Amino acid sequence: MTWAEIGTAVVGLVLGYLCISYLVSGGTPPASGESRNGPAGEGADAAGDRDKGPSAGDRAAPTPWSTVLGVSPDADPAAIREAYRHLISQYHPDKVAALGPELREFAERKSKEITAAYREATGTAGGTQ
Repeated sequence: MTWAEIGTAVVGLVLGYLCISYLVSGGTPPASGESRNGPAGEGADAAGDRDKGPSAGDRAAPTPWSTVLGVSPDADPAAIREAYRHLISQYHPDKVAALGPELREFAERKSKEITAAYREATGTAGGTQ
């Protein structure tokens, strides 16, 4: 195997990793407080960090609904509804039922956060706990 072949393989692996990371994140960069942990051994720590976030109902300041939904604060109801439908289709627990338990838990937390943001944006009663 030549150095050119080895270099090509390494570049391909790096690009593949970046593409998969982008797709798994839903095409959005991580939030400022959110970290990306690699190996599964760090998953427990990552889950603990996420539990401290606004979706877990802690005393931390909640993320604004416009940030969660990815729209401007003065967006019209149709744009808010479209953003909600797009996000909930990615994170709905029924869609990730066949994945591992960590991903199912993450999707459940994320879908609750998205639903709470949508309810806040539309003024619908029945917020999260």
